[in-house]
Amino acid sequence: MEGTPSPYTYSITAHVWRHGPYGYKGYESYRVWLRDEFSFRCVFCLRREQWGLVEGMWDFEHFAQQHSHPQHKLAYDNLVYAYHTCNSAQRGQVVPGPCEIAFG
Repeated sequence: MEGTPSPYTYSITAHVWRHGPYGYKGYESYRVWLRDEFSFRCVFCLRREQWGLVEGMWDFEHFAQQHSHPQHKLAYDNLVYAYHTCNSAQRGQVVPGPCEIAFG
């Protein structure tokens, strides 16, 4: 179908936040928002969720690290949705914010 993006094609523009919830006391409360925010896909590999394979396979990642930016620990716009394997592989590395740089 012409004009339909490939599931493995990164956007050439930076992400624009669609949601902006705040005030939650834990990451898990943001899960439903982040799933929709990133179209049920990992921001790194673009893997899409599958029915029944959500629990334990998907993480939240802070792109401003918690130890150096503790004030952003629970900030919605500091979190991205990531497949567990991808999130584990990039641990300790600086992750750019999806609104600062296009992942493509």
